[in-house]
Amino acid sequence: MTMRSRLAACLSLLTLAFLAGCASAPDAGTSLFVLDDGPAPAAGTPIDNAPTLAVGQVAVADYLNQGGIVFQTAPYKVVIANNNRWAAPLAGQLTDTLYNVISQRLHNANVQRGKARGDSAYELITRVEKFYGSEDGQAHIAGVWMLRNDQGALVRRENFQRDVDLDQDGYPALVDKLSQGWLEVAAGMAPPLSASLVR
Repeated sequence: MTMRSRLAACLSLLTLAFLAGCASAPDAGTSLFVLDDGPAPAAGTPIDNAPTLAVGQVAVADYLNQGGIVFQTAPYKVVIANNNRWAAPLAGQLTDTLYNVISQRLHNANVQRGKARGDSAYELITRVEKFYGSEDGQAHIAGVWMLRNDQGALVRRENFQRDVDLDQDGYPALVDKLSQGWLEVAAGMAPPLSASLVR
């Protein structure tokens, strides 16, 4: 057996082990999962003369918007779980976490949810292209965020990517690592956002 065929066989066994671990839950019915929504949103008093940052609804790629948790089984193939699903729309859960983290970490802006309103208002627009587990033993998160000013002009645009090692089989472990990765992505947005806001 060649080294390549041995590697392929190992990857196949890992995928089967992961899927078997997911299927071995005692309840054969549908399992519903939620992401960690992070810290409670900041409830401080408004900052005088500070800009407003509106955290818009996170957009997700169409294949992530089917309700089931996604797992990559081959370089160009993903499967969407029928019995392991998000308890609420993924885009809304991602938005909740992002808003909570940003509102806690930005100290030079008034952070709100939804569309930007009023003068000196910026809007954070985020799109998630990857949010899944993979046979390579990692949870993958990737996408792009953009900051626009009150005139709609692009102030800053950055891609993000986070890969978190999966140390256990099964969907509960995968959701835990996806939550961890998204919290890290959200925290990583705060410094460049803060630096880009002007009064």
